[in-house]
Amino acid sequence: MITIAISKQLFDLQEIDTHLARLSRERAALDDGSAARANLEILEKALREQEQKLDELNAARIASEEDLQARETKLTTQQTRLMNAKSAHEVQSLERDIAALTSARGELDEKVLLLMEEIEQVSAKQDDLRSQHEKQREELMQIEAQFAAETARIDGEQGQLREQREAQFAALSAVEQKKYEDTAARHHGIAVVHNENGSCSACGTALTPFILKSAKTEDWPTCESCRRLLFVAQ
Repeated sequence: MITIAISKQLFDLQEIDTHLARLSRERAALDDGSAARANLEILEKALREQEQKLDELNAARIASEEDLQARETKLTTQQTRLMNAKSAHEVQSLERDIAALTSARGELDEKVLLLMEEIEQVSAKQDDLRSQHEKQREELMQIEAQFAAETARIDGEQGQLREQREAQFAALSAVEQKKYEDTAARHHGIAVVHNENGSCSACGTALTPFILKSAKTEDWPTCESCRRLLFVAQ
């Protein structure tokens, strides 16, 4: 028959295992920065895209400005030639050329203005993305630092508890060890329950005075509902 002293040892072992399981859940729930890191990568990609777009726009602006300058030069040349034209045919030809150059110059002026406006918008968006990126980077650093600290704390507690568990488990008889492990395997790691405000601490079933009294003398007392080992202190 299991004695009350041994029942307390089993209960203490369950307390250690419950604490270990709680720490494992706590560790698994820690934020390791995955979400923040993913957001940072999204922002980095967006920044690269904006930088590439800005480079393309600036290249287009420079090309348009060079084209505009070339047409301005040609327009000046043609206007000078027009002033020195000798024949009506030459005048008509130069006038058509000047009209075409003037129209093209207007279109290029408009194109350059539109490009400058777009460059300004993209630059503003780029500045905003840089600000978001910096905030996200700082947030990630804080999360990673907290994760490292909490992980170290939990790992330290688990290490101490495992040493306690090893000693506690070794103090049990082979029969008690097997009974505990078999019961825990059937009940999601909870082998031993106790009286918690008149009910089973695991399933919540009411524990009658008769059950509580019998548990102090019964061989391997259990909760009548969930069939876990029932510890009742004297």
